Amino acid sequence: MLTVLVYRSKKISTLSPFELDNLIRNSDYKNKLANISGVLFYNDDYFFQIIEGEENCISNLYHEICADDRHDDLVKILETQIPTRYFENFGMISFDIRKKTRDDLLLEIKNQSRNRGKSPYFDRVLRVVSSFTSGVWCGEENYKSPCMEWIESCVDVGSSPISSCLDKVKYKFSVQPIINPLERKISSYEFLLRTDKGGPPHECFSLLSSHEQYVLDATSKLVAFEWASKIIEGETKISVNLLPMTLVNITGIVDDLVSQLNSFSLNSGQVIIEITEEEVISEPKKFSNVIKCLRAAGFGIAIDDFGAGFAGLSLITKFQPDKIKIDRLIIKNINKDGPRQMIVRSVLTLCRSLGIEVVAEGVENIEEWRWLESVGINLFQGYLFSRPNTTSSLSIKWPKLK
Repeated sequence: MLTVLVYRSKKISTLSPFELDNLIRNSDYKNKLANISGVLFYNDDYFFQIIEGEENCISNLYHEICADDRHDDLVKILETQIPTRYFENFGMISFDIRKKTRDDLLLEIKNQSRNRGKSPYFDRVLRVVSSFTSGVWCGEENYKSPCMEWIESCVDVGSSPISSCLDKVKYKFSVQPIINPLERKISSYEFLLRTDKGGPPHECFSLLSSHEQYVLDATSKLVAFEWASKIIEGETKISVNLLPMTLVNITGIVDDLVSQLNSFSLNSGQVIIEITEEEVISEPKKFSNVIKCLRAAGFGIAIDDFGAGFAGLSLITKFQPDKIKIDRLIIKNINKDGPRQMIVRSVLTLCRSLGIEVVAEGVENIEEWRWLESVGINLFQGYLFSRPNTTSSLSIKWPKLK
């Protein structure tokens, strides 16, 4: 199938005009051999390229492009199937955008196709070119400051009590911190449901009926709070997860949670209720009423797994949580993925305007963290910093930047 791929990259500072001319000529020649069409824009700092061709040819070419050391900071902006080519001739035309006005450049691009207007794709080409020439994909934050070393600390958290639900399943909890890496501060501990052998939550729930799952979800927090009471200090918060429909189906759940906390001399102001976005809310009015009761009781509200489920922006607009946690599905390789970057930027703008705190969860490599930190996220959770504990000692890695 015909495919289009659009990317932006940053030229290395030592690339001479002669080397740039060779790059353009060689790219034009290779594209012709592979029946690839497209256009390359460049200025003092950036390349911006649109390439069209058969899917396997585009994939192979982009693999070579990524390995080319004459540029770095590659960000894929678009990759999708198309009905026909915009650029009619094989090879690659190029434009030095320093020498043309934005309007003149767009006019030249319009004139590259006789079929313009016959497909939505043709209009999209013009829009994506316009975004680059307007500076949308230029001037990226510097997120590559070197990390000189990692300093590891260990926190003695003890171990979770083991309990059972309806004599059908044994469970316990593990704990994982949410941290501000540069300030070396633990913001909160998230208490994660596990089987008594350390298995994931779905192994607990799979043995239970739907209603029994909600019972387990609600009653298990007693175990989490008992453990939390032994390790929480100062302003560090407690985060626990609840399914949206647990809030709907378990009568009196807010009073139950408050009672559980009181059993261990904790209070609701220390607790953030993380509501997963991965379950459909089938009774929104009841759900909304319980959220009101949680807020009135003093609990903090967070949307967990944001970007992975059903509700997304509608949950933010309806309930305006205190915190959202952007899911790993959005975070993964974000330093290379243009659409994900734009989603995160937009969410950050929204949350800043509404006073909502943002956590990036599932962060697994330095590049992801540094890009997210560069756009203003301060709170992180993920294997890069700390895995959920399996022993009484919780290891946390703190970065020390140059």
